[in-house]
Amino acid sequence: MLWIVALGALLGSACTRTNSMAVSVCRDPVTKLCVACPETGICVDPVSCKIIECHADIAFGQGDATPTGDAGTSDAGTADSGSSGDGKSLDSDAGGVSDAASPEVLDSGADVPPDNGPDLAVCSPGQSRCEGSAIQNCMGGQWQTVAACNADLTCENAACVCKNSCSVASLIECVPGAAAVHTCTKTQSGCLVWSDAVACPAGQACNLGQCQTVSTGCNPACVAGQVCQNGLCVPGGGGALTCSQLAACIGNCPEADPNCPNNCKAQGSASGLSLLNAYQGCLKAVCKSLADQGKFNETMLCVYSNCFSEQQACIGSGSGDCKKTSDCMATCGSSATCSTNCNAAASQQGAKDYYGLLTCIDNQCGALSGQAQLTCAQNGCKSLWDSCYPSTPVLYTSCLQVANCQAKCGGDLACAKACKAAASPEAQAAVDAFITCRDTKCGGYCGGSNTTNCMQCVQIYCPNQLDACSY
Repeated sequence: MLWIVALGALLGSACTRTNSMAVSVCRDPVTKLCVACPETGICVDPVSCKIIECHADIAFGQGDATPTGDAGTSDAGTADSGSSGDGKSLDSDAGGVSDAASPEVLDSGADVPPDNGPDLAVCSPGQSRCEGSAIQNCMGGQWQTVAACNADLTCENAACVCKNSCSVASLIECVPGAAAVHTCTKTQSGCLVWSDAVACPAGQACNLGQCQTVSTGCNPACVAGQVCQNGLCVPGGGGALTCSQLAACIGNCPEADPNCPNNCKAQGSASGLSLLNAYQGCLKAVCKSLADQGKFNETMLCVYSNCFSEQQACIGSGSGDCKKTSDCMATCGSSATCSTNCNAAASQQGAKDYYGLLTCIDNQCGALSGQAQLTCAQNGCKSLWDSCYPSTPVLYTSCLQVANCQAKCGGDLACAKACKAAASPEAQAAVDAFITCRDTKCGGYCGGSNTTNCMQCVQIYCPNQLDACSY
């Protein structure tokens, strides 16, 4: 009979009582976490294995363990009491050593050791990770592959994301070191990659994304600040101006002086010119039609929507929102240097909101001026105006206040969003931090209709975020 008990212990399937006291804490045989014994009606901390106060909305620990019979019966490890001649236990109250679903029963009145056997779990429920280009979730204490990323995707933060090699679809650039061009194309996954190189025709070289005829000299002769390379006039690049300074210089050029942009470039450094060429190449590929129509604000909206990486590399970017960008621009007058600095201080979203509002005003209120235009902007472009010049007072300054507001919404999503929108940026950030941690660490317990042990999991894995949203 002893070999039966030993086999049950190795399989982790036996229910063993630590003493004769009434027991109420059990250990799950798969996750090794402590749970409430069946029909005890208590709540248990899964790590410290202490009996705790149950949450008002969730009966934690209920239904986690398969019933093992009467918890008050005699020691299942007593091999000689009531057995048949075939070596199988007949003690129905103990549940039998062959019951693989039975949890290990622990003494509710004593400190519980981590485990009595080997811990085979290598991860915790709700966890996800990347393994190479595959996504893995924690299932039954073990990592299991649930998805593999396509060839044009890479795994980051347990999600398949694009590994873009270029920034804007349809952008054409010269292949470095070759007389050829390649085009930025979109894959079926929505990622951006360079196409195969297309060689320029014989006798042509590539410059600024275009194949052009090569000659031994340049005709007409290059202007000051340019040099002749393979029959093409290109900026000399012997100066010191950065890309941001070059952009400001060109922006200040009078329309009556067509040579001014080239004179600016003649003062540029090699790196500044390279970044400027990439920036202008993206603008030419995506936003040129708007620029040709003189739609400056819509062109800038296009730039920040489609060429932000090139814009950022050239002039930089900051954290300014729409209002800060507007306040900055109000001091610039006609100075392109000032407006370039304002753009450099703006975030991508701040600049998109700012130029989006100006584009709307151009389209809706362009024929008006003064107070009439202002009234038109506030009404005809209301959502954009309100996002740039919010007038709604902050009602909530903490995550807890937002949570209390949302608790009264009865599941209405619009109501819940309104609660968050009425909070300060710090309170909204705390709400987002809590939701992100809860969904990442405890999605298996808190997702869908399965909320068993949700709060216990959050208390263990998101203590700081929970504190910020609690009394």
